[in-house]
Amino acid sequence: MRRRNPETIRRLVVAAGDWLLVVGCCYLAYWLRFVSGWIAAPKGIPEAADFAGLAVLVACLWLWAFHWAGVYAGRHTASAADEVYEVLVGIVVGSLALGAVSFLIQAFWYSRLVLGLTAAGAAVVLPTWHLAMRAVADRLSRRGVGCQRIAVVGANVTGSTVAQQARELGSSHEVVGLLAISAEESAKPAHGPVLGSLSELGDVVRRHELHELWVPPSAVSPATGLQLVSEAERVGARVKFLPDLLDLLKHRGALQTLGGVQLLSVRYARIAGLGRVLKRAVDLGGSAVLLLFLAPLMLVLAGLVRLTSRGPALFVQERVGMKGRPFNMLKFRTMRVDAEAETGPVWATDSDPRRTTMGAFLRRTSLDELPQLLNVLVGQMSLVGPRPERPHFVAQFRERLPRYDERHRVKGGITGWAQVHGMRGNSSIMGRTLYDLYYVENWSLELDLEILVKTAFEVLFHRTAY
Repeated sequence: MRRRNPETIRRLVVAAGDWLLVVGCCYLAYWLRFVSGWIAAPKGIPEAADFAGLAVLVACLWLWAFHWAGVYAGRHTASAADEVYEVLVGIVVGSLALGAVSFLIQAFWYSRLVLGLTAAGAAVVLPTWHLAMRAVADRLSRRGVGCQRIAVVGANVTGSTVAQQARELGSSHEVVGLLAISAEESAKPAHGPVLGSLSELGDVVRRHELHELWVPPSAVSPATGLQLVSEAERVGARVKFLPDLLDLLKHRGALQTLGGVQLLSVRYARIAGLGRVLKRAVDLGGSAVLLLFLAPLMLVLAGLVRLTSRGPALFVQERVGMKGRPFNMLKFRTMRVDAEAETGPVWATDSDPRRTTMGAFLRRTSLDELPQLLNVLVGQMSLVGPRPERPHFVAQFRERLPRYDERHRVKGGITGWAQVHGMRGNSSIMGRTLYDLYYVENWSLELDLEILVKTAFEVLFHRTAY
């Protein structure tokens, strides 16, 4: 018998709150437009009964749009920035859907101003509601309420490593223990708490109230994997197979599942032709506007860098750009002038002693990257793209990682898909490369916009740079 998943309950509560808040925003907009007296209504005030129907329709359309945008896909699979972005996309899509309905049904009444006020209010209220519910869910999870209870398949070193990585995901997951593949494996020296073996899966799931089973790469044979999925479904648990990152890097394509068989479909870089022209137009216009707007701040920061440490305000460093061509990337200087005189090229680290006092602040807030708007303006970089690396490190990564050079099919960016997923500073180069390749193969203007919105969110609330 399938048990009620706490994440499902959370999504139902959030969706119900969304519906009520959208209806509330509609009525607030109605009051501002027709009742408050602040805005003239020369065509009269619509009947309350007509407006009630509109409010219900808007709420239903927007809930559909939220579902389409992935808002209810699951808290543990998306960051807070992802969820806020998806809510905003849902509001836009829902508003467009309402316009389409009104066009198809000519007798349908709605006020564009009321809709605009509703959308503006919802753009503030709904993200706040979602963030509040995430905070409540996180607090409850820390107390053991509503978290995803998981077991990792494999009572061995690999299983133990995956379990440790899962624990680092945060309070939304509770790693209960390991599940031995066979009775013989469960009898060997344990690498963690062993809950039982696959032969007693039903009893283990029920006894420990498990929600998910995570299967590391190559942990079980295909036949055993299919049997595991079937048995887990019967007792109400989900199975998640973890891909081998190096195998994914060796292939160009998207991982798909067809009848239980994993397939890789071939993909090619999408930033070409008209897409490249549009991306350059956005880069040119965006960098010009941002430079005009941020020029006073950049002058102040440059002055503070000069005043607080010896050396120039700007730091120029060679990086590898599109098609492997080197260029000089600009940053505000954050370290001593002779920072690498003794060590040679090395990664910056948390609490790096080479940083200046002002440099620590600039790196933590990512303000040291602002001069790269000039690189974007002259066409050496893009606002969004894989972060360009130094030639010394590029030479190393080419030898270690298949397909690494494919990230150079596009211009390097000030921010990228890897950075908005926490891959900043001295993080896993394999992980960053996977995200970079995904960006290259799935580029769109919408994806660029999503990355820019998430970057702003990350800079304001989750400062992971150093």
